[in-house]
Amino acid sequence: MKKIFLLSTAFCCLFAFSCKKEAPEPNAPSYHQDVFHCKVNGQDWSPSGGGGPFGGPSSLHATYYEDNGQFGFLNYRETDDPPVYQVINFVSLNVTAGSSSLIRYGTVFKDRLNTGCVGYQLDTTANHDIFIEEIDRINKTIKGSFQFSAKNNCGEIVMVTEGYFDVAPFWYE
Repeated sequence: MKKIFLLSTAFCCLFAFSCKKEAPEPNAPSYHQDVFHCKVNGQDWSPSGGGGPFGGPSSLHATYYEDNGQFGFLNYRETDDPPVYQVINFVSLNVTAGSSSLIRYGTVFKDRLNTGCVGYQLDTTANHDIFIEEIDRINKTIKGSFQFSAKNNCGEIVMVTEGYFDVAPFWYE
């Protein structure tokens, strides 16, 4: 019985560690450094800090569904000095190389340190768009630009401008 336990433990360890996939080196052809930045009310903004409320290693989350062209971001910015905890979250449907409106009914920006009015809804009366410059189906990367404005229930407006991304999103075929 002891022999079976030791063999099964050794097999489990061998199986668990043999499937580990190393991340590509920065100079390797398969390496891709995700880029996402914009200006929020004229101030530089890029994801930073942890993985948001779900934890994890990244504050930049992008997804793309190839079958229906749905593309979106859920990005966090957390800093201690000055204290910031903000979220940019939007989805666009039927993206192709060219222009497509931001289609996110709900909150597109959150400022969790803003007491009272945390969530900002897409301002549909203002210009809001996403421009897809390239969808590389071989390397599974997407690059483009975006802009939008949003307002909260207190009447405060957030202008998100000069948005740029070049990402390798979670790709669903």
